[in-house]
Amino acid sequence: MGIPYRPYPWTKDLNYVWDVGLLDWVVMTQPTGGGGGGAATIANGADVAEGATTDAAVTTDTTGTVSGKLRGLVKWAYERMPAALGQTTMAASLPVTLASNQSALGVTGPQTDAESRAYQTATGTIDANGESVTLSLNGATGASVGFVSSSFDGTIRFYSSVDGGSTYTEVQAIDPYDGAIVNRALLAINPGTRTWVFALVGGETHVRVTSVSFSSGSLAVTIKANGGTASPLNLTIGPSAPGDYSLPSSGIVMLGRSGAGSTTAKVLQLTNARYEWSYYALVTIAQVPTSNSATITITNDNAASVIICAQNTNRLGGFVTNTSSAVLYVLLENTGTAAATRFTKRLSQWETFEIPKHWIGQIYGIWATDPNDGTAIVTEF
Repeated sequence: MGIPYRPYPWTKDLNYVWDVGLLDWVVMTQPTGGGGGGAATIANGADVAEGATTDAAVTTDTTGTVSGKLRGLVKWAYERMPAALGQTTMAASLPVTLASNQSALGVTGPQTDAESRAYQTATGTIDANGESVTLSLNGATGASVGFVSSSFDGTIRFYSSVDGGSTYTEVQAIDPYDGAIVNRALLAINPGTRTWVFALVGGETHVRVTSVSFSSGSLAVTIKANGGTASPLNLTIGPSAPGDYSLPSSGIVMLGRSGAGSTTAKVLQLTNARYEWSYYALVTIAQVPTSNSATITITNDNAASVIICAQNTNRLGGFVTNTSSAVLYVLLENTGTAAATRFTKRLSQWETFEIPKHWIGQIYGIWATDPNDGTAIVTEF
């Protein structure tokens, strides 16, 4: 179907265009003539490419009008933008999602986490009664305090907090040089430099030193964290010469040197009731014995249980080597019978077994058969 011809009368100096909506000729709103041209109005929806103002938003890769796609772009951006710009809460911020296969981001630096915690320091000066210097441990498990004074006369007490610094409780401190315990109060420093370690039990958040009485002078104070995030250490003391040592059955136990250059150590027990370190006993610090001689015992293979090494109270250690083609079953026991079903170590030919340190009892052996082609060679130190 063609466009019908518009009959006269025509209005002079006007241009006519065919309106596909009205199916009629209408006057073109842009005047004719001139090169600049004036504003032109296209009826809403008259341009099929641009579309209408009511076109639905297009938010996917599909066909649509320019109006619909612009509306979809605005809608997509609006739904993802935060309510306001600038720093705000996490819920009101633009979410960011890392890729499921995101590579690990390397963090470089000269310090580990424990080292960073250990560098936490608080400093201050005490020159009046009631003054304090406080350090937040921030996860560190220990702290030490240093005092520098040319002349200070007063009483300093040590405190710790387990509730973020709201309340403080008196604690003891230990001299790291000689193991001496400050009984909750440091009386005077005239003059000199001293250092103590807070006697903490774990869970503390803050430590503090406070002047509870003051006469004169001033005291420069430095408190430094000295631990990572490890749990408090419960020390277990092994046997000491000449015999075993019995430890307290409860509480945390630690060793402290009983004096400068001393070969004995104080065993200190932490009582749960008052969090105080108390003297328990003395332990002799013995040097680990060494040896520069050895004794070798050789026993021929035998299908019956035999002693391949007698008891030796001076034995520091040793080895058992099987040279027989038959399997050797070694048994560590003072009075017993070695068997293929009762043994400490099974040795094939040319295998060697290290005798445990501190074992001074007899060593038995039995071979699976008696080929009479080898021996058990025991070397004792």
